[in-house]
Amino acid sequence: GPVAHEAGLIREIFANELSEVDFQESVERLSEAGILTRRGSFVEVAVPLLANYLAGQLLRAEQNKTWALFGRLGEAGRARMLRRLGQLDENAAAWFWEAAFGPNGLLQGRQILDNTGALHLVAGAVPARALSALMGLLDSLSIQERLEIKGDRRRNLIHALEQLLFRKITSHEALRLMGLLAEAENDEVYSNNTTGVFAECFLPNHPQVPLPLEQRLMVLREFSDKPGVESQRIALEAIDKGMP
Repeated sequence: GPVAHEAGLIREIFANELSEVDFQESVERLSEAGILTRRGSFVEVAVPLLANYLAGQLLRAEQNKTWALFGRLGEAGRARMLRRLGQLDENAAAWFWEAAFGPNGLLQGRQILDNTGALHLVAGAVPARALSALMGLLDSLSIQERLEIKGDRRRNLIHALEQLLFRKITSHEALRLMGLLAEAENDEVYSNNTTGVFAECFLPNHPQVPLPLEQRLMVLREFSDKPGVESQRIALEAIDKGMP
């Protein structure tokens, strides 16, 4: 169908000795045997554990080819590939994450702003790496620069930070970073904007935030002590939300 070119890329990069006809016949045969299953224009290995095992084996053996495939896929294809990589054991894809989050990677520094969708997809799979990358980005931006992060870019950063908020090892810094975005609020339409998410984290019995209330109050104190009016605004919003 409309994404047949992706099958062509896979065949070209990983199995160029296989003709297109043989490739399609193999797909049909494996589908009839129940090993592959069809989903719209796509086929995938029917058993997720087997799919992830095979992907992990390929990643370990074919690093250059895997990177070549990622480089030639379109945005939607890359998103699907990242979802699969995010399901693998982190060690299996360690070299890929090293490249993606490395000094010149697509998920490092200001380069993140052009790839917020990718970061959103993988933040939960590699939380420590994602947190480090977001700290490097948001801590380096002024309030004015943070104000310029709008639309899908901002929503993707919120979703990535939410995944880190709800993990014990990343919760404290993720809450602080959410505050940095909230200082530069530019989305007044949704109640779940950065200010709303930040303030809600101070509900004493929030069921998802693992950070002890004492540590949450340390973050609140940091913003209430800052001189800027925007910092004090979000601190007051958090206090109002958290009071019984």
